[in-house]
Amino acid sequence: MPRRTPPGPRLAARLTGYAPQLGPLVAIPGVMVVLALAVGGSHLSDSASQLLFTGDWTQLRTWAALLLKTGLTALAFLPVAVAGLVAHSLAGRAAVVPAAVGGLAAAGVQGGVLSGLAAGACAGFVTLGLGRVTVPARWRGVASAWLFPLVTTVVTAFLVLGVIGELLNSLSGWLHNELASLQFENTVATGLVLGAMACADLGGVITRTAIAYGAVELSGGDPTRFSTLNMTMMAAVVAAGMVPALALPLAALVRRSLFSQEERDYAKGAGCSGRPSCPRGRCRSPSPIRCA
Repeated sequence: MPRRTPPGPRLAARLTGYAPQLGPLVAIPGVMVVLALAVGGSHLSDSASQLLFTGDWTQLRTWAALLLKTGLTALAFLPVAVAGLVAHSLAGRAAVVPAAVGGLAAAGVQGGVLSGLAAGACAGFVTLGLGRVTVPARWRGVASAWLFPLVTTVVTAFLVLGVIGELLNSLSGWLHNELASLQFENTVATGLVLGAMACADLGGVITRTAIAYGAVELSGGDPTRFSTLNMTMMAAVVAAGMVPALALPLAALVRRSLFSQEERDYAKGAGCSGRPSCPRGRCRSPSPIRCA
């Protein structure tokens, strides 16, 4: 008789089973952003909208602006995709629409992938719970088509906007204050903390806080006035941002037997994204343009 898998690993498998489907959604827009910045320069985002408005398609920078806008738009959809796929893996198609709404809310509060994961998990579990509610036969169709999805959507939106959004705002403010006090006490510790934050939540609020803190003095137009200390901090953020995307191809190269051929192929693309410090396809640059 086969051994029954414990609940913990089963739940983990469901929550992470969507990962292969996200590969193209992360890799293709990420490559588009990197190509756009390579062709159009680091200040392309400042003029991308104007270039697309004029529509001079004989200019290479116009095509670069198109790649940049398209790539960033697709990456902004990532929390929605994560939420929908997680909810589908937990509760099937009935949870997809409420999860997508929660994912849109997660994108609105700029919570990143982890907020999308929370929205998908919430929608999935609420759908599973409502599926066990006994409903009279004559109301069963209305409940399954309208009432249950509505309740699930409201609960998921409340979790993302009312709970996660407030927590993220509080966390961001607390991190800024703690980093400001730590910088003057121990520069090495500040760099280590910023580096850990840069690759902690795949472009979420913790990563953006590290980027914003490191780049706060790098947003001016005169590089000669940049603070040496702040440039060092930003260097720590950028270097740490390369770690997640470069670790995957390294692991796939060293321990090939632990990865499938599909995973090894995807690892090569992750390495390309990691070199410009794009752990999940979003550019993290020390220049004023930041695509995270």
